[in-house]
Parts: sequence; structure tokens; C-alpha cells
Amino acid sequence: MYLQLKDNFCVGISEFPVNEEHFAENETQVAYTTSESLDELRDKLGWVYQDGELVEPEKSEEQVIAEENEFYTELLKETDWYMMRHRDQVELGVPTSLSDEQYKALLQLRQDARDNYREADPPPDAESEPTEDVDPLQQGEPPQDEEPSP
Repeated sequence: MYLQLKDNFCVGISEFPVNEEHFAENETQVAYTTSESLDELRDKLGWVYQDGELVEPEKSEEQVIAEENEFYTELLKETDWYMMRHRDQVELGVPTSLSDEQYKALLQLRQDARDNYREADPPPDAESEPTEDVDPLQQGEPPQDEEPSP
């Protein structure tokens, strides 16, 4: 296997050497012996080549927080539909798709995601309360005219 490196970061992997005449000054290629498959090595693109090995680069605290927050935000988005469906079914008085136990577990999962969110701004969430008192049934209706003054 051959690794194409740019500033010691793995930017390419091939089974055969690549013609280096088009490489920039900070780019190079090294022969790399491993038992890993080409597909397994592709997962290591972006890793650092150090002392003959590919090493996952360390992440900053900001990167770790951003990845965690992205996970929690996606979890909330992906479970919104289940929450809305359950509430609609309860309001309609029809059998619910989730048992009470499943619904409570989903509520706890969502609360845990909000509790673990590590940024100053709260995560986007369909359940967050509106900042103003808004009646969705009144939106779009024209204001009622007051009685004309004499």
C-alpha cells in the first residue's frame, strides 16, 4: 500500500505508487505495510502519519463538544415525529403506537440529550416553549373590528 501525505496528513491511499511529479512541495508518498484492507485504510484518511504509523489526530475540546452537540441535536430531530404522533393519538383518543412505558423512555432519552448539550445556546427542539404567547388557531385571522366610535 502507498499513502499520499500532505503535511504528514494522509490524503490518499493506493495499492500502487502514484507519479509524484505533480505533487506539491509539502506532499509526499510513502510505502505502508499493513494487514488492513484498502477499505479499512480509507477510514483513516485525514489521520496523521507519525513514526511509520497512521495515528488519529487529537480533537480540540471545541471539536468534541461540537460533535456531541450534533449527535444530541440529530437525536432530538429524529425523535420529534414519534413525540408528535403519540401526542396527536392521545388528543384524538385513538390507540397509541407507543406504550406508556415506551413513551416515558423516549421522553427520558430526549431529556438526557438536552441535559448533555454543552453549548450556551439550547438545542433546537420542537418541544421548546415559544417566547411569545401564540395561539396557532388565531394566526392568519384578521383582527376583529371594534365597534365604531360615534
